[in-house]
Amino acid sequence: MRGQITFEFIISIVVVLLLFVSGLAIFESSQRTNYSSFDKWTAENIGYRISRNVNNAVLLDENSVIVENLQYSGGDVLISVADNFLIFSGSNLFLQIPMITNKVVFNVTDLNGLIYFKKINGFVVVDYS
Repeated sequence: MRGQITFEFIISIVVVLLLFVSGLAIFESSQRTNYSSFDKWTAENIGYRISRNVNNAVLLDENSVIVENLQYSGGDVLISVADNFLIFSGSNLFLQIPMITNKVVFNVTDLNGLIYFKKINGFVVVDYS
C-alpha cells in the first residue's frame, strides 16, 4: 500500500512539472514574438520618419536642407530605395515604405545621429553632412 501511494505522488509531481515546463515554453515564445514586433515597430517608425523627410525635401527649393536626429537600435538592416519605396530588410524584417519620388541618393548605412536630407539638382541626397 505504501509503494502505491509513492508511485501516485511521483506521477502527480511529473504532471505538475510537465504543465510548468510547457507554460514556460509558451511564455518564452511569446516574449520572442514581442521583441521581434518591437523591432519591426521601431524600424517602421524610423522608416516613416525618413520617408516624411524625403517627401518634404522634394517640395523644398534647390540646395535646401532638412536635419533630423535619428536613433535606431533594432539591429542590422539593409536600407535601399527602389521605385517609390524605401526598403528595410534584415534577418527577420522586411518593410516597404512609400515615398513620392524615386530620385533619392541614399548614402547612409548607420541610422544613429544627425541625418541630412538635401535637395540638389532635383535629387534628394540623404547623407551624414
